[in-house]
Amino acid sequence: MSDDQRRDELQRDDSPGQAWADFAEQFAYEAMSLDAEEMMSIPVYPGQGDGSPRISAYLHDVEEVVFLEVSSNETLPPETHLSAEQIDQLLNLGWAPPSAPKDDLHIDSFHVVGPTTSLDEMAQLVVDTLQSVFGIPHPSFLLPARSEDRIHDQQSTDEPLEDPHAGEELLPIDEAYHPADAADLEWAISHVIRNSQGVYVPRAEDGAFRVIMGSTGLQINVRDPQVISLLSFPVIEMRHPERAAEKLADLNDDSRYVRFYVDGEDLVAACDLPGDPFVPKHLIEVMIVMEKTISMVDAELASVTGGTRPFEDFDDDDNDDTVGGFAGSSGLSLLGLDDLDDVDDDDDDAFDEDQDSDFGDDLLPEELQVLLHMENDPASDVTPELAAQIFGHDRALILESIALCEDQATLWDESAVEEDDDDLKEAYRDETDSWDDTASLLREALDITKN
Repeated sequence: MSDDQRRDELQRDDSPGQAWADFAEQFAYEAMSLDAEEMMSIPVYPGQGDGSPRISAYLHDVEEVVFLEVSSNETLPPETHLSAEQIDQLLNLGWAPPSAPKDDLHIDSFHVVGPTTSLDEMAQLVVDTLQSVFGIPHPSFLLPARSEDRIHDQQSTDEPLEDPHAGEELLPIDEAYHPADAADLEWAISHVIRNSQGVYVPRAEDGAFRVIMGSTGLQINVRDPQVISLLSFPVIEMRHPERAAEKLADLNDDSRYVRFYVDGEDLVAACDLPGDPFVPKHLIEVMIVMEKTISMVDAELASVTGGTRPFEDFDDDDNDDTVGGFAGSSGLSLLGLDDLDDVDDDDDDAFDEDQDSDFGDDLLPEELQVLLHMENDPASDVTPELAAQIFGHDRALILESIALCEDQATLWDESAVEEDDDDLKEAYRDETDSWDDTASLLREALDITKN
């Protein structure tokens, strides 16, 4: 299948844009169908369980007021805290920050409130948030939407799905299986995913299986009884997709099985393999190779193109066994395929990310990191009032941050004095001025902060 044909297939059968439009319509419908004070909650990363950030909706007065919220770091465990960049993005999208501790009404989440007549716009805000803040490339990576007859079902949507493969005899891993038809092939694929990933993954409404491996989301479709198609979106929302095109020729020459191409603002990785005969080992090997290939190049390509890596928060070397709630490559032991876990490991160091050495940012308070990020974002208009909100009107924290900014300004100024290179000296002076400006902004925020 040519790249043009593959693009046509993608656009016709699995358009992310149409899927998100359907999701927004369903979200608005379900929110409108809520009873007063009933909650609808969507875990952003279902595999993280109770620790996942959530987007929730309430109907305070039937057919009058809708309240939407996004979990803040006040309610999230440390391991799933929002980053400074994510908080900046939420504020820029229009989410109000959590209220200050001394406010009469304390709201511990990012939130928006609006009339039910604006539900369509609010549903689009939810879509924009899931895509741009949390990097969700397709709504099928979320928990399945409630069907119409479950709108008022009080059972938790976090309950595990019934596993239809429980107790099944395993397909021989390296023997050919001849499916009777497309449905039989889908059963075989579901069987292999369940027993290689350690969890049952139901087909989405569009017929695709979606699996998270490492920081990679894989989409597996049966195109016809003879062809299995794997797709992934390693980088989405690229601001400079033309820069990706410059690297694709070498990347495709060096890659085994997987081929990359640009589709609009997204980078797509794809691979087809035979469906008849179907050999379980071949599917698993292709899944592993795709994940490892993508994980070696996605960070660099995202940096070069100004794009986003979906699920990059799951890219953690300490969580190889359980990533996003799905079993990692160690789950292959269920099928006796531990040896495939080492596929292409020799290349893992080829695209190591540069470590961020941005002058001790990890030592700065989270609120100050958010403020600095917003000041560097041309789309942000940071006023003293907004700065005070970001800091929760906490005078002690603002004073601490002012002192930190002054210390940083002093250090950069000393570096400028000692530097002989004129260009570096000017850069150090610019850093000094930037820290001084932030300290001045915080002093103004302090003046309007409640005692």
